Formats: sequence, structure tokens, C-alpha cells
Amino acid sequence: QVESSGMQSLFKQLRPDRFDDIVAAVALYRPGPMGAAMDKDFVHRKHGRNEVVYPDPCLEDILSETRGVIVYQEQVMQIAQVMAGYSLGGADLLRRAMGKKKASEMEKQKTVFIDGAVARGHTQEKAEEVFDLMAYFAGYGFNKSHSAAYALITYQTAFLKTHFPVEFTCATLSADKEKIDKVVRTVAEARSMGITVLPPDVNESEIDFTVVYTPDDAENVARLRHKPVCHGGEVHDPMGPKLRFGLGAIKGVGTSALDAILEARKADPEEDGGLAERPFVDLFDFCARVDLRRVNKSVIEALVQCGAFDTVHQAIDAHRAQAFIAIEQAIERGKRIQAERSSGQESLFGLMGEDDEAQAYEHPGGSFPVLDSWDSRDQLSREKATLGFYVSGTRSTAFGASCCVSVMRRPKPSPSSKSLDRSRWGAPSKGTESVERRWATPWRFFTSRMPSDVSK
Repeated sequence: QVESSGMQSLFKQLRPDRFDDIVAAVALYRPGPMGAAMDKDFVHRKHGRNEVVYPDPCLEDILSETRGVIVYQEQVMQIAQVMAGYSLGGADLLRRAMGKKKASEMEKQKTVFIDGAVARGHTQEKAEEVFDLMAYFAGYGFNKSHSAAYALITYQTAFLKTHFPVEFTCATLSADKEKIDKVVRTVAEARSMGITVLPPDVNESEIDFTVVYTPDDAENVARLRHKPVCHGGEVHDPMGPKLRFGLGAIKGVGTSALDAILEARKADPEEDGGLAERPFVDLFDFCARVDLRRVNKSVIEALVQCGAFDTVHQAIDAHRAQAFIAIEQAIERGKRIQAERSSGQESLFGLMGEDDEAQAYEHPGGSFPVLDSWDSRDQLSREKATLGFYVSGTRSTAFGASCCVSVMRRPKPSPSSKSLDRSRWGAPSKGTESVERRWATPWRFFTSRMPSDVSK
């Protein structure tokens, strides 16, 4: 309700300091009130730039919370009760008539309102003025009960985002993990707040996003109660929380595959009957343990391309390009091992005890081909294809990997030159005027090579 840029802009201008301001802002941020500039008038009145004026002194108690502006449908009903003596039922009929704008019903209600207001000591002119004002604003009026419910959620989420920004962002990402556009937007906002977003990891990531705490001093660290950790849009949290990307947000990885990965990762029974984590050693170990009927080649390709195997492959200096080429080999080996296991055939592992067998399955058992790693642009494009955004770099990094700028100055023409064909230098010929000044301007040439300082 309040995550759009327009609503954020309204709150920045309004600077609410009480709950009623949030309720009013939610009601005003709609096409009708905004088209009538009611939102701007409300902001100006709050900060004293416009005078707070009430249609009649008897209406101050009703309109004080919205600084004299008729915002809610309930205010229309209250005005009718206080100024013209309407009953609750009659005030509701007036509200409906104004909302539907039926001319015949409006004329009838106007007569009733004016007669009731005059009977209570108001002039006919003032009664007509207030009725016309009510009719104008009633067309834009919002139900206060709805606005208050939205405002309460807004206040609660604002509190969480201020005091627990990483945990709140984690919950938001997990709720929207299947909506890539929202994930991309939330991750970008998290990074702008200084929150570190860790890439997906086959050993560390869960299906949902998770928070990883890395405090500087694990023994004597704690958040101060009632003190926000997010100041001016930047997070300064002594707990050092980071976001770990969830496997469920990777494109092309379905629920069945995710369940199979987690089942294989928690394959060792504990003494209390639970399952202990047994990390994957590498791609070959992964394919030997997961159910390859549920985790197919496209799923493994997505995991490799997004960097989910980077951590486990660091120990053996294997990069993504090597792992990607080795996928078919790893799958074939995994199918062979699983077939032998399911058929009960004796293999090298069948001759061993259970502990030896587990240790053998945690051995790579395959080799990665020797080849060059992907260049930055290729790697980043694969990350964006699987995650929706860049993990190991930025868009400028991707652009810089294929195109860099070299600056050089054009040579001056010889003094004997009477004219100059500027089209030779990529610009139309314009004669010889101001030649010296023009030649002092540097030209930029784009090349497809990566300069040494960028590649590092």
C-alpha cells in the first residue's frame, strides 16, 4: 500500500509525527484527492504553510485530526449529525447519495440538510456552503476504518524495518520469492541500505531467504533496546546480519527439486532420531546424493550459473565454467551410483562398511576439465538469467568487461591547411573557424578489449 515511489514521496513531505497523519496519508493517496490537490493542501496545512480553516466553528472537533480537510466518509456523516441533526441512519443515506451523485436524491438531501441546519441556528448561506463542500469532498472520501487498518500495518512494518531491517527484508523476500521483479526491487533496496546479500549456496541456503549473523564480538554484542539500527536509510547493526539468498528464488528450480536437495543434504541420522547436515563436497558428490529424477540437468545448470557451488569448489580451485561443462559427466556418474545402490548390486562401495561408504560418497570421484573461466560479462549475464540480478558485480562491471573508453586528442592540422575535412574524424565539415579550439577537444574511442586495470 505504501511501497510506491509516489507514496514514499508523500510521506517524506508530510513527515508524520502521529498515527492520525498516517491514516490520513493512506486515504489521500488516491486519484480523486490527488487530482483535487487535497494531499498537497493537507501537507501545507500540517507544516503551517497554509492556514487551517474550518467551514464552521462547530466542526472543529470533527475536522481537527485532518486539519480542516474533509478526508473520510465518516466525517461527512458526523458533519450531518452535528450541524443538521441527522440520525446515524439518515447520515448514512446522505453519504450514499453523495457518493452516487444522483441529482434527484442530492436535491432532496440538500433540502433536509439546510432545514436541519437552520433549525439549529445556522444561516441558510452557511448551510448551503457546507453542504456543497461536503458534496465535493464526499466524492473523494475514503472509509476511515479501511485507512486505519492499512495505517496500522504501515506503522508496524515501519517499526520492523527500522529496528530489524535485515530480518524484515528477509521475510519480505521469502514471501515474494516467486515474484522475480519484486525480489530484484527488494534486493536493490537492501543493498542501498548497506545490507550484504550473499549468493545462493547448496550447503548454506534454505528454500526461503535466511539471515546470517556475523557479529564482531560474539561474546559481548547485543542490540540496544528501543534504539533503531537503521539510521538515515543505512543499517548499522552490531549483530552483523547478512541476507542469504534462498534456493526457492532461483529461476527454474521447482519445489520437488528443492525438497530433493534438502533431503540429500540432511541424510545422516542423529542419536536423537533427527537428521544431521552433511554438506556436499562438490558437484560430483551432489549428483551422487540427490534424486536425479527430481533434480534434472536444467536445475543443476541453474545452480552452477548462479554461483551456488562457488563455495564448495573454492577448495579445489574449480570455477563455474569448469563445473558447467562437467555437469553431464557428474549426472552420468550419479545415475550409475544410484542405480547400483537401488538394485543392490555390489560395487566398490558395497564392499565397504557404512562409515566407509559415506566417506566414499563424499569424495569428488570425477575430474573437472581444464578451460578458461567465463569473462565477467558472461558470468553476470548468467547470474541475471537465473536470479534476476547481478551477484558478483554490477551492471557497470558487465558493460566494462566488453567495452572500455580510451581518451586521446586529435592531431592538430598543419598550419598550411586552408580547410579541414572534419568528416575524417567522425564529425561533419564546418569550415576552418575556431580550428585551434576544436582540436583541443578530446575524442573518445570504444574498444572491445578489457584494459589491464579493469580486469584486475
